[in-house]
Amino acid sequence: MDEWVTLTIKERKRVHAIHEGEAGRLTGKKAAGMLSLLLRQMRRLIGSHRRVGDAALAHGNRVVHRSERRIDIFAAGHRPKSSR
Repeated sequence: MDEWVTLTIKERKRVHAIHEGEAGRLTGKKAAGMLSLLLRQMRRLIGSHRRVGDAALAHGNRVVHRSERRIDIFAAGHRPKSSR
């Protein structure tokens, strides 16, 4: 998967815990405890990670949806003023 995904520190910790679990260095229970999650939630995250990749752990509003009310000022012909 060659897509770039912006992750918060919390999401990076989740990715790290899942990768450690896949490598056999952490059990699901220890990884869940490390992230203050229940084992059930950890299993759900692992399943999502297997299907989608690291993007599954990013918050959905940043990855999946763009606001319908978003104004693209560059498409309207506006350019930012120079700083001079």
